[in-house]
Amino acid sequence: MKFDALPGTVATNEEFAVPEILNAGQFIEAVNEMALYQQLSKQLSELEVVVDYKTLQVKSIKVQVEKMIISLDEKEELLMRCDWLITMKDIEGRLDQLTTLEVIKANHAKLSRVQTCPLKKELQQKLEALEAQLTPVVKQLSSKEALVEAIFATGNESFINLGSAGRNYVVEEVVKGDGKVETAIAKVKELEASVQAAKQSGSVVLLRQALQTLPLHNFKTIPVEYEEEVLQTLLNNANWNGLFQLDLQIKHTAAQVHRKHNPVQEGAMTTLVIDKKVMEQLGVQQL
Repeated sequence: MKFDALPGTVATNEEFAVPEILNAGQFIEAVNEMALYQQLSKQLSELEVVVDYKTLQVKSIKVQVEKMIISLDEKEELLMRCDWLITMKDIEGRLDQLTTLEVIKANHAKLSRVQTCPLKKELQQKLEALEAQLTPVVKQLSSKEALVEAIFATGNESFINLGSAGRNYVVEEVVKGDGKVETAIAKVKELEASVQAAKQSGSVVLLRQALQTLPLHNFKTIPVEYEEEVLQTLLNNANWNGLFQLDLQIKHTAAQVHRKHNPVQEGAMTTLVIDKKVMEQLGVQQL
């Protein structure tokens, strides 16, 4: 079969005219997109190594990138780099508005997706400084404070009932050693056993010796002239139950003995407050 005559039409010059959008002044031909990519990539590289670029510069480059229609992978790369540069400038411009930890952390997350560059490092430092300002300072506990908290956490009632003087004594002693909670609890039991043993003292001398080994604040403040009488009174009323109660009983007993030897003297004169009207009636002048 021969095709001597095929149907067809003859194209005119008007049909082969290049659309205006592909004119050299408005758009680059598809075959030259790689050259455009290299040019725009170089411009972005120059902005990525400085910190004082303008967002307008990046947006101008982005407009040119958007015109690429063939080299899509290269286009995606350039757009991503443009977004990074714009994101950093956006964060930089709002630093003084970041007033909560939540917002600061959100901007940290945005910045983490940006490639490493001078401005990113600078912004990271500024965000970290802002976060430090808003983060509550956690007090560093001393070894004594840490031990007290650890003992309280066990709920040991004997330690709690020692009173502040007794607790301080136990903590001081344990910190000098291994600093363990178990050692502290054992020390509490030992201390309370000594307190109960003091109740069995058969004389003032033995009671004095027993009390001198205990951390009793009020025992140390008993006036020498009253000590014998206070100790004898304690022996006669040995009903304390625990270190704190013993220290409190010593305080009350010492106060009673002091009042016994120093009774309050009633004054011979009484101040009389007279109503102003009564004074006028009596013709009395207030001195």
